[in-house]
Amino acid sequence: MALTYKVEVEVLEFNEIENYAQYTDLVEMVFKVRRKRKLSALKLKSSMLLLSGWDLGLMVDTDLNSFKGNACLNFVGNPEEVKKKIEGYNKNSFVDLGIITIADEENPTNEKVLYPEKANLNHAVINRLMN
Repeated sequence: MALTYKVEVEVLEFNEIENYAQYTDLVEMVFKVRRKRKLSALKLKSSMLLLSGWDLGLMVDTDLNSFKGNACLNFVGNPEEVKKKIEGYNKNSFVDLGIITIADEENPTNEKVLYPEKANLNHAVINRLMN
């Protein structure tokens, strides 16, 4: 089961990778987790969003003590504000914007696709939300 998880890190280095195992178009980042000393590395797939900055004011479903487990990027809040922050702070050039959902803070079960024009209809949950 997949869930949206938020971690604050300091990115030290970016490397674009064309091929790695069965994946294509990846970004490898070397980073340090906030309040930690150890350096780590992570290969970002298209299902991962990387936003630069601290305390961007974005909420994900797990911030409301719930999670959907739908393998989407699940945000909560005003759709226009969330779009503005994603477009302004995103550092993963290969991210699939078509798997991002948005829900109301008052009613987190009422979710929609944030970028319907880029909806990934091969994704079962996105396909269901679009129909």
